[in-house]
Amino acid sequence: PPASRRRQLSRRRKGQALGRGMPSSLTATGCLMKLRADMKAHDDVGGKKKKRQGPSPAEVAAMVGTLDFQPPAKAAGKATNVYLQLADASGSSAPPAELSPNDVPAWRTKMCKNRIAILQTERRRVENKRAEVEAKIQEKIKAQHRAAADLTWKQREIEFVANTIGDFRKDIARRETEVAEHQQQQRQAILAATAEVGETMRAEQRHKEKGVWELSSYYLDEKKRTNLEATKKQAETLTGIFQTIAMEKTVNGVKLREQRTKNTETIKNVADMELARVQALNETVKKEQELSATRLREKIETQMRLRTAEYIDNRTEQFNKFKKAAAVTNGMQEETAGIVERLRQTFEATSDLERKLRKM
Repeated sequence: PPASRRRQLSRRRKGQALGRGMPSSLTATGCLMKLRADMKAHDDVGGKKKKRQGPSPAEVAAMVGTLDFQPPAKAAGKATNVYLQLADASGSSAPPAELSPNDVPAWRTKMCKNRIAILQTERRRVENKRAEVEAKIQEKIKAQHRAAADLTWKQREIEFVANTIGDFRKDIARRETEVAEHQQQQRQAILAATAEVGETMRAEQRHKEKGVWELSSYYLDEKKRTNLEATKKQAETLTGIFQTIAMEKTVNGVKLREQRTKNTETIKNVADMELARVQALNETVKKEQELSATRLREKIETQMRLRTAEYIDNRTEQFNKFKKAAAVTNGMQEETAGIVERLRQTFEATSDLERKLRKM
């Protein structure tokens, strides 16, 4: 809502809060009315008729020597008569003074003191009950705080697991990079070693060719003279041989090309198969990683849902218990208001009776 509407609602709430007064049962007038009503309900001190305390002396003399005779009971002492003890406001240990039956204000003061002591006892009992209810509410609040702390700790554990998974993935990537670098280094080392072996083999071949060339030159010089005669004879033979060699070279070249083509296709197929195997292995590893992450995520979500449901159930149960305690407190307040109303009625009746007595 706009700011003006919020200010209006705030002023209205403040006015309602200031308008609510103290319950009538807690005011001085209400307490006095309740005391007079209880006094009226228990002891009617306004009448002129005296209460009979026991048998008359004539009746006692007549019953002496019979089975119905019982000696008159003594008045209760200060330690046994609780109401007389409460009515004694002098603070001394001496027995209370006897009150005149016609001293209405003294009897009224005595009974008021008794009722005040009883009401103070009830007040202490209600305060103790209220302290117990507040202690239980504090215990429930502490349990809620512990559950919230437990949930916070579980969330920290989830964050720790997520960070661990991230670190593990980073470690895997680092290891893959190291493996690729190591493979590249090994490949370069193999190429360097192959080049060095090739240079060595070519040097040995050149050395052998040089020796063969020198030996061939020597034999050529020695046999040139003898070979000139056989050259003519071998010319025809060499021509046929060269023709056969050319034909064989052609056939061998065709076969060599076919074999080379087959070898190339075989190498390509092997490379494709190896590539497909590596790709399938990578896909399998990725699927396993995704499946593991999915399972872990589902497990964490399930635990969070269970914790949330348990927390909601506990909160609902605690709220129901609090409602029951509030209902009990409301019932006690209603009962107190009823007692105050009865006190007021009794006080009015007592006032009317006092006016009548004064007129009489």
